[in-house]
Amino acid sequence: MTFKSVDFLLFFPLVILMYYTVPVRHRVLLLLLASYVFYINLKPVYAVLLAGITVVTYVSTRIISTAATDTRRNTFLWAGVSCVLLPLFFFKYYCPINATIVAAMERWHLRWPLPDVSLLLPVGISFYTFMAIGYIVDVFNEDIECEKNPGILALFLSFFPLVLSGPIERAGNMMPQFKAIRPLDCGAVAAGLKMMLWGYVMKLVVADRAGLYIDAVYSNIPHHNGTTLAFASCWYPFQVYADLGGYSLIAIGAAKTMGFNVIQNFRRPFFATSMAEFWRRWHISLISWLTDYVYTPLSFAFRKHGVGGIVIALLTTFLISGIWHGAATVFL
Repeated sequence: MTFKSVDFLLFFPLVILMYYTVPVRHRVLLLLLASYVFYINLKPVYAVLLAGITVVTYVSTRIISTAATDTRRNTFLWAGVSCVLLPLFFFKYYCPINATIVAAMERWHLRWPLPDVSLLLPVGISFYTFMAIGYIVDVFNEDIECEKNPGILALFLSFFPLVLSGPIERAGNMMPQFKAIRPLDCGAVAAGLKMMLWGYVMKLVVADRAGLYIDAVYSNIPHHNGTTLAFASCWYPFQVYADLGGYSLIAIGAAKTMGFNVIQNFRRPFFATSMAEFWRRWHISLISWLTDYVYTPLSFAFRKHGVGGIVIALLTTFLISGIWHGAATVFL
């Protein structure tokens, strides 16, 4: 089930209707069940992986919050982050790394013992993995309290508007909202539906239509001249923006109809007047996540190296950003 599917157009109104009619104390359970039904509809085994990451996140943060020594806290911080990252590395990077090593060794007439397997990347794993890591680090830093209710944590990681393509939310923003009592707000519902409609326009009318031309050009470059290549290249950033921005707006709007305020993901990035401002407007949830959990800790750790430390932190941050977007040398 995706936002563009007919199933979602039937599923979403039913969830909204049930959300505002069931007793308030059952809403978290309703949203959790709806989120897993939404995710299982893609592929049931994906839900098993999501549930496993949720269990690891819950257990590690509970131990971190009750640990008596810093050594124990640090141990379970790294253990929790490593266990959460392991599925992402395996599903997303095993095949390309294995293929690269095999190709390199074949030049020397050597054989690589690991089998060449074909893995289907679980949808949304890049997003909910970052959300889980952010929550573990926030608990470790005592920025937020450890959530004792496993249902709230499970809903945070699986919330159906966000689980497929973000935005990458923070536990400190979403978990208090899941616990709050939210009466029906017709204004919020109308605003959410407007966001969803505009998101569908961006995705279906702009991104998908532009994609027909761009894909036709890029898949057959020898038969195109400089003019068509330049035109396709100029259109490409707008296609990417409309595609990801449209999906994000649908997700934000869907959450808004239930009264949840989700972080804005794009803020007119092509109106930026500098590159720094552009990165503050483009994929805001990802850039802010990388800033808070990668760049800032690294720049602090390398502060004694002055400008060199800042350069190392920046290069590492954008390296992670690149390979997060795709397991290919073009992203590297």
